[in-house]
Amino acid sequence: MNLHKSLIPALLLALSGCAHQPEAPPAAFGSTQTLAVGQTVRFDDGLSLELDRVEDSRCRQGLQCVWAGELAPILELRGGFIGAKAVELRLATGSAPKKQLGRYGFVLRQATPEAATVTVTRQ
Repeated sequence: MNLHKSLIPALLLALSGCAHQPEAPPAAFGSTQTLAVGQTVRFDDGLSLELDRVEDSRCRQGLQCVWAGELAPILELRGGFIGAKAVELRLATGSAPKKQLGRYGFVLRQATPEAATVTVTRQ
């Protein structure tokens, strides 16, 4: 019985460390957002933007390539005017740094293999 009494406070203390972290305030349309792979940013109309991965087709050092290649962040969008079903959006440093999807505009400002900086606008 004493074992149970001593476990209860320990469990409560452990669970308190798992408390829900408050969400960051929504991002403003027109602002520049830097996301690491797996990170999500939310906007005030319900749009969420997650950096799923960054594809890297750049020519490796020491090789001779016909094309220099590019970094291409793959974003997963949902909510807002996109709706509940996730939509994948591919931006790229060379071939497609800007895209329009419905009322939203996306501009890739910078990319690394681990992160992307984008500006999202809404019409």
